Amino acid sequence: MQDYSTSVTRQPEFLTRRSSPLAPRRALCIALAAIAASVACTAEVAVVGTVRGTNIVDAIDYTPLGEPGALSLPTQLLHRAEFRAPPVRRPALALVDGDAVATIVCNLKARDGTGALASELAWHLKEMCGRELKVVDVSQKPASGPVVVIGNDDGAAPELASIVRVDGRELYIGGVGNGVSQALTYVLESLGCRYLFPGAAGKVIPKRDRIVVDDISLDYVPRLKVRLVKRPLIGHPKYHAALLGAGYSPDECSRIERAHWDRPGNRDFWKWHGVVSYGNIVKTSTPTFQATVLAGHNFLDYYQRFFGDHPEWFALQNTGSREQETNSRPRLCTSNLGLREQVARDVSRVFESRPDRRGASICMPDFNYMTFCMCDDCRRLDPANSPVTRGYLYRSPEKPHAWAKHPFAYVSLTDRMVDFSNDIQRRVRAVHPGRHVVQFAYGNYSLPPVKTRPDPDIVFFNVDGNYSKAKSIGAHRGHIAAWLSFGNPTVWRPNCLMGLGRPNCHPANFGRLFFQDISDFKANGVIGVSLDCCSGNYSAQGFMFYMVAKAMTNPDRLDYDAIADDWCRSGFGPAAGEIAAYMQELERLYMAAAERGDGVGGYVDAFDIGAFEARLDRARALAQGDPAVLARIDHLGVALEFAREAEKVRKAWWSGNWKTLRAAREVFRGRVREIVLAHPDAAWPPSCQHMAGPPATEEQRRRHAPQEAEPDAGFEADYEAVGK
Repeated sequence: MQDYSTSVTRQPEFLTRRSSPLAPRRALCIALAAIAASVACTAEVAVVGTVRGTNIVDAIDYTPLGEPGALSLPTQLLHRAEFRAPPVRRPALALVDGDAVATIVCNLKARDGTGALASELAWHLKEMCGRELKVVDVSQKPASGPVVVIGNDDGAAPELASIVRVDGRELYIGGVGNGVSQALTYVLESLGCRYLFPGAAGKVIPKRDRIVVDDISLDYVPRLKVRLVKRPLIGHPKYHAALLGAGYSPDECSRIERAHWDRPGNRDFWKWHGVVSYGNIVKTSTPTFQATVLAGHNFLDYYQRFFGDHPEWFALQNTGSREQETNSRPRLCTSNLGLREQVARDVSRVFESRPDRRGASICMPDFNYMTFCMCDDCRRLDPANSPVTRGYLYRSPEKPHAWAKHPFAYVSLTDRMVDFSNDIQRRVRAVHPGRHVVQFAYGNYSLPPVKTRPDPDIVFFNVDGNYSKAKSIGAHRGHIAAWLSFGNPTVWRPNCLMGLGRPNCHPANFGRLFFQDISDFKANGVIGVSLDCCSGNYSAQGFMFYMVAKAMTNPDRLDYDAIADDWCRSGFGPAAGEIAAYMQELERLYMAAAERGDGVGGYVDAFDIGAFEARLDRARALAQGDPAVLARIDHLGVALEFAREAEKVRKAWWSGNWKTLRAAREVFRGRVREIVLAHPDAAWPPSCQHMAGPPATEEQRRRHAPQEAEPDAGFEADYEAVGK
């Protein structure tokens, strides 16, 4: 058990970060404030920052005013995931054997989604053996011969349950909602099928004359009720518009979108693996937990709705004003009782208009060029012994309209956010018992509270997690252990898919970190995983996305190495050894960069594109005569093409010449277009083009021009500053 207030004695990591040529001077100034806050958080803390070398001292008092807290919370997870050896099975039922060909049966009249799964099964089996399997309604189930029944157990089994059993001449594939889909995947994978990455090249379907199902038996209810990866939803109108906006014609958009499916009508890569963004593949009588609690950043319209009449509801800034220029993502004065009453009313309206909803968001907006509220009432909710974290000032009193981002030391805001959330939950429960408010544990309020226990009905989406530096890897595990001790429903929702930071076209593999964390969190009661920041660059990170998806379900409880070895063997046959070494080297490079703490810049510096190309060439030599394997190797090679082009932009960025940089970016965009149209399943074009470097407006040129910068000094920080 730990009193989290003791962590104030540790110097905040951001004060020692090597981020730019100005970093030593900036760190020295800010360190004075941090040391003062660490030694005596109850004393007045002067906040000193640097804006292009000019020191400023802000007049507002940044002393936490809350009474110290005394919560004692665990710092380690109670359980570790337990893994098993791959199951050993015996043949049980022949689906295709000479003249005997199975019939696929489902309730076609119900139109509940099982018919589409039946058609997908029939297609896969035909691809395997060349034989046509009929799909018939349950009323036409044959009296003899092998049958595959795809059923819907809605109402008779738990939510998301997957059921597979072999009984005599019948193979039953069923479950509830998306669990039926997972049961089908389980059966197809038992027959040797795999979906390694999106598109036809990523689908593995072994060829055989005789198809026999082993004695598989599955009665599986997943621990994760939320399984989500926020990614480019290929074919969705929003992302179709993004492709058009990136300069692709309607025909080219259609080509790119079609390439991410192996066959129209089949489930895509993510749905195959049980990661379904919205809705149910098979209909259910009641919405899923995921559908009814899924929440994102809220209050985006509050500034427009309320600032005119209630400026006191918005965060007091270091300029002494509550006005907010970036008003689509406002900072709120969460101690204000009038604001709390309004939030509770808005949440109640959600439940009144959507009786099926179990949860409603009170999640604060994210990235915003405004400081969290520092009024006296808010600071009274901040215990003086809370751990020191990083805040940002964005306005100088001398130049209130000039944008400038510089950090300052202040205590964690978790207790004030928990107090706010508790109040809203109590107000809502009085009108809508059994309903939940949903809150993030995010950024300055991701650490566990030191004083205020959360109301047990609040659902927390915990955004804690950082894989960019060795000293931060694993820290979130202790924090989440503390949060879980309160008993609140908790979904892990990190931004870790960014890895070392954006932007980065180079292939990377930190899938082992994700796999272990997801597996251990499941064992400790986390009810969901929702990952943000998926680039959609499958040639660069498809292996890692596969491992993440497998960790979310994993009914056989296989470990990372077993699944990784299977990925290589199933997809690359004789070249499996070279591909395994390729992925292992990516993992080694990533962990070395994390150990050094030098971010994307260090990773790219150490990345030998030629050595990785040579390894893929050796893999191609081993796979000669197997066009399917060669296509998969070429898919991996696309990431190295992107990496070579990105290197040219990086060199131009450090030239200090904006004409050179703009020209390089234009060339890069052209090359992205050429590569994507040649390999449309390999990447999501807008995210690649985003990596062409920072925008080149006059203001951004003035602000971010890399003057007197060495290539490794500010690369990560400057790119991150414009990559949000």
